[in-house]
Amino acid sequence: MHTLGIIGAVWALGFGWWAAELLGHDSPGHDLVHNHRDFMIAASVLSLSITGLAWWKRHEHGRWRIGLLALSLVLVVVMALGSDRGAELVYRYGVGVSNEPFPESDHDHSDHHH
Repeated sequence: MHTLGIIGAVWALGFGWWAAELLGHDSPGHDLVHNHRDFMIAASVLSLSITGLAWWKRHEHGRWRIGLLALSLVLVVVMALGSDRGAELVYRYGVGVSNEPFPESDHDHSDHHH
């Protein structure tokens, strides 16, 4: 799973870097972009380290496995913090979201009870 995560991280980091460059330094929430980026780079490096250690110690049991599990839990926390910053970029500042209005609808949300 870590190996698949690393592959996904390489793509995500590349597209994230590209998207951050497109935003420019004047965009709303720009400082948060750096915060999100730093968390996700840390998560990627941590994931790569965990995967490398797991591969290197793949035939050993005991404390190594407990340590790798603990590091994996730390990884989940770092990813959650970075993801939260990314969600804030989208839902608070609208980064990466089209400003197109929603199409008109005949749907009515009035309080009609049947």
